[in-house]
Amino acid sequence: MAHTSEEMSTTDPSLDWGSSFVNPLTQLQLLQAATETRCADSLCQETERWNELTNRLQQRMIQDEEEIDGLLDRLADIKRNIKEMHASISHLRSRRDELRKAQNEILQNPDTSDETTFSDEFLSSKLTNISETVHQFERLFGIRLQRTTSDSLQLLFHGCSGSAAPDIVCSCTLRHNKAGRFQAVKCNPPVPDFERLVNHLNLTGDMRSFVILIRHRFCRYFELAAAVSSKVN
Repeated sequence: MAHTSEEMSTTDPSLDWGSSFVNPLTQLQLLQAATETRCADSLCQETERWNELTNRLQQRMIQDEEEIDGLLDRLADIKRNIKEMHASISHLRSRRDELRKAQNEILQNPDTSDETTFSDEFLSSKLTNISETVHQFERLFGIRLQRTTSDSLQLLFHGCSGSAAPDIVCSCTLRHNKAGRFQAVKCNPPVPDFERLVNHLNLTGDMRSFVILIRHRFCRYFELAAAVSSKVN
């Protein structure tokens, strides 16, 4: 029996052309939707990446600003230290020039006695510095300094004689000569190596050690005197 074309198309699905047909407009819409989805996902990822990079950059900028502030503070400290060093150098140069001037005067006048003193201005400045140095030891060592003449000073020591005679005051007198050196004038009670200690002071310029040694000599003097007195009695 022969079948018509309409019967064959309805019975054989492979011959159903309408079932596999897709509208091109629909395909275009699907493709456009898929493209937009991919673009949106890609844009979202790029946005997140750029946001992360921006945050890192901002953090780095903050760190750099903090480092710059620290460097500026350090630079300010360095400038301040340099300024202080310049002031100190200027002061030392001035002192050096004064000493050179005094030395040249001595060399030009070899017959000048060592008793000749510095100018009043220089001597006053020098002895003022010494007074400030000794002032630091007043409470610690019971010392007081006083100017006796324009070129001399006297160190007064309290408490060296012990509890037996606490009111006794020991003293030593120094003179500052033209050469910028100290001279031993007198010491009460007498210290056998007083002149040697003064020479050592001239070599080192260490007033603190000189004060400690002189005080120790005074204390030792009264200790020996007490020991001798106890043996005699």
